[in-house]
Amino acid sequence: MHSAPLLIIFSSEAPMSTTVRLSLVQSRSLIEGIVRKVAELLPEGRPIPGEIWNRRHAGIVKLVYLHAIGLLGASILIGELHLEGVVGSLIIGLLAAIADRPWNHRRLRACLASVGPLASSAVMVHLSGGVIEMHFHLFVALAVIAFYQDWVVFLVAIVFVLLEHGVTGVVYSTAVY
Repeated sequence: MHSAPLLIIFSSEAPMSTTVRLSLVQSRSLIEGIVRKVAELLPEGRPIPGEIWNRRHAGIVKLVYLHAIGLLGASILIGELHLEGVVGSLIIGLLAAIADRPWNHRRLRACLASVGPLASSAVMVHLSGGVIEMHFHLFVALAVIAFYQDWVVFLVAIVFVLLEHGVTGVVYSTAVY
């Protein structure tokens, strides 16, 4: 049989040239450099300084207030009064007012302010009848939430989206999908 010589040929390793070894080392070095640069861009996991956090939080809270006002106006101007939009706007405004209070813990304030744009996304999707383009607001809201650089706040956002889509998807699926 011819299988024994083939086994010997395929089981033995050919010596690697120094050129191939050098290119493998260079490739590994390049990959490590890319990974290092990407890691430098990611949040470090440390809380951001209070002054910076206060500035970012104030901007996000103002954005939540603007969402509440805009959704209230849209709910009234769409034609027939959309009670869901009005109630949603009031809740979003309330979230902004509570998040704006300095007596709450910083992380709690960030979580409350983060739910505002997410709830705005849900109300906008509902008012539009579930139009897929309105879902893109959610991605913008997540980008805004990322300014807090806090994983707990981001986890609250994920839980909100899962619960909102899960509950609304079961109760009133045409408003979500």
